[in-house]
Amino acid sequence: MSALPNDHSPWRGFPVALFLLSPCFWAHADASVLHEANRTEMTAEEVVLPPPPVPMADPDVDLEDNDGPTTQGEKDAEPGVPEPPPDDHAANVQSFDDVKDHMVIIEHENGTGSGFLGMVDGCTYVFTNQHVIAYGARPVFKTMSGNPLKVVGFETSAQHDIARFQLAPDNGISGLELAEKVGIGTPIVVFGNSGGGGVFTELRGTVQGVGPDRIEISAEIVQGNSGSAIIDRDMKVVGIVTYVTMPSEDDDWVKAGTRFAQARRFGLRIAPDHRWIKTDWKTYRGHMDILNGHAQYVDIMFQLAVDWFKDPVAELDKSKYGHPDASRWIDKHAAGLSDYRRTLRKAKVRNLRELNWRNQKVRDALTADYRLLVSCLRKKASEARHKASRNSARMTQYMIEENERLAVAMETLATQIEREGEAMVQRDAFILRN
Repeated sequence: MSALPNDHSPWRGFPVALFLLSPCFWAHADASVLHEANRTEMTAEEVVLPPPPVPMADPDVDLEDNDGPTTQGEKDAEPGVPEPPPDDHAANVQSFDDVKDHMVIIEHENGTGSGFLGMVDGCTYVFTNQHVIAYGARPVFKTMSGNPLKVVGFETSAQHDIARFQLAPDNGISGLELAEKVGIGTPIVVFGNSGGGGVFTELRGTVQGVGPDRIEISAEIVQGNSGSAIIDRDMKVVGIVTYVTMPSEDDDWVKAGTRFAQARRFGLRIAPDHRWIKTDWKTYRGHMDILNGHAQYVDIMFQLAVDWFKDPVAELDKSKYGHPDASRWIDKHAAGLSDYRRTLRKAKVRNLRELNWRNQKVRDALTADYRLLVSCLRKKASEARHKASRNSARMTQYMIEENERLAVAMETLATQIEREGEAMVQRDAFILRN
């Protein structure tokens, strides 16, 4: 009797459920926050979009070492269902020519984003989101004229995903005033690096909601706008573009047909008495490098899982993934499927009992495969939380929340692999032909 590969077995197909966990769902820093990575999560949660990659320019950054950290992380903005055009009275907001000297494009090796010049207590700062600059080692700040801005100090918000860099006194540049009050219906405009194209665009709208530390706006902010100023008709900054929430995939008849069933766009408010913490740039970068490593780990293990589920008995190339966990898994995967390959070469079994035995051997090997992937991801998530717990006093609130988000991403991917793996091993690898 011949034993043939069961090519029609469902486990040889690409798992749609796992596809929904694409790295696109794991956002880190959007050099604009509408973030710096290529990922978004289709849930009713905050989303940070990554910035498009750009060539790195020579930086003119001289950051003094300071103490401390702490920030809270919101997430990125991303395009959603188109919203109605802004009210006509939004046209009363100032034109780009009125504020262009205060607009800043931020570039680093992983993307581009937006920022603006603001005045606080007689000092001029470049304001942006932490997620805009968090994944770049050497950010470069440029004005509309293309001139680099020299900064001499770095501070992070004690509460939120906001950062600011103090300009060197010799820059001789002033900034926009920060508004203390804002109301629903206030016309606003956002000038920012939409899509990371390296040019400023104009997005008009109104304030649709107001909270103690944030506002909701109708201007259709997208990736690249993170860090942009939200400006009112008095040329004051009422907020900084930060994140977008996406509608849930679940049907919600209460929200159906309302704007709450569409993407919602938010900015954080920067009150004049906002609490800032002087932050050592090198320490900050060190912590962000760790978080970037976590994000890369999620991407690598996701890709490994996708490639494996496409064909669970295929040989995989270790050089494609570039991580020790992936390499060790591939070695064990190859060793565990020796019985499968032996059966293929032989193409014969003596009886049904032997066929069932060989199917069970393959089933055991595949079970070990998916359980090892799950174990690697959950162990990494636990390590990430443990390290963050030990270093929390030296991490910004944004870092703490970003670390937790990545740990959750690892656990979610592990759970999905476990679910798909359990379903996969229920299928026979071989079928009998007389």
